Amino acid sequence: VTQNPDEADLFFVHYAPHRGDHTQDGHVVQKMLAESPYFNPDIPNHFFVHNLPWYNLWPAPPATHSLISISPERFNSKPMTHVTVPYSDDGWGTDLRTWGMEDIQHKKYLSCFVGSLSRVKPGQAQRRILREQFHACNQKGGKAGGVKEVLWSEFDKRTITYNYSEQMITLRQCRFCPVPLGDSASSKRLFDAIQADCIPVVTSDAFIFPYEDIIPYEDFLYVIPESEVAEKSFNFIDFLRSIPEEEEKQKRKRLREEKHHFIFNDPFIYPGDAMDLLMRELSLRAQLLRGRQRIIRQEAEKKKNKPQYQHQKNQQHQPQQPRHKKFFEILEEKRDKLVKHFEVGDG
Repeated sequence: VTQNPDEADLFFVHYAPHRGDHTQDGHVVQKMLAESPYFNPDIPNHFFVHNLPWYNLWPAPPATHSLISISPERFNSKPMTHVTVPYSDDGWGTDLRTWGMEDIQHKKYLSCFVGSLSRVKPGQAQRRILREQFHACNQKGGKAGGVKEVLWSEFDKRTITYNYSEQMITLRQCRFCPVPLGDSASSKRLFDAIQADCIPVVTSDAFIFPYEDIIPYEDFLYVIPESEVAEKSFNFIDFLRSIPEEEEKQKRKRLREEKHHFIFNDPFIYPGDAMDLLMRELSLRAQLLRGRQRIIRQEAEKKKNKPQYQHQKNQQHQPQQPRHKKFFEILEEKRDKLVKHFEVGDG
């Protein structure tokens, strides 16, 4: 980080989108870019933090080519101009780090889901399948003594405001947490499960994980293809029951070791935390940006020197000729015709 803009590769667009109507946000950010003396429409050297759909921000899509977006959701389809980050932990990060590991060992449920049905049809269909399987499991008796083995707590977001603290306490009591297909390519549910020490089971093919090149997700979570979940022969509860105890312990151990990558320690930055990894991602883009600028300069230099080089090459391999030879040849032909004409007339 530098206070001298002439030394910077990237520039932060300091603007917070408004809640509610976002139609003017894109115009404001575009104006800020246009007023920046370091803005380059050909190179994305400005970055912007947001959590809004890309299409709500930009009335003119070409502007997105020159801006790096930072968001928990990948609304921008260009990977090199977007950095996916974890959702914030809503203040639970500190509390969860103080929980004793022996306290988390005792899990009440095999699995639990706390949330609502998705607003998009694919997500709704998958969640209904999982809901039926959760309910069928409990109707069969669940654990010995009639204790529920799994928990499905569903509510309507439009009419009910859920208690986030209670949700986290519930997730803490579960061994596995489904992260089903939802409204977008990411889900806050994944990060809540990680912080609650609940092994995530992702059932979305297009799920976007933050810092994928750095964090070994396969070490501490499961991913089940959407097509497999949709098969009648597949049962989510049976899949969880089939996981060996030793494998589950190893997954949870790795989850605890990687948990700090998903925590923003505002206002501090600790090695390996969410902000530190974001700085690494931006540093990578700065290196790529310098490389791209170098290529652009080299190509411009080649174009500048190419005509001169070509002219010198022609001079070396071809005899010198009048600059306007064709013009003089035409003039000579006309002169010859005139001479012949007058010679004929004189005869």
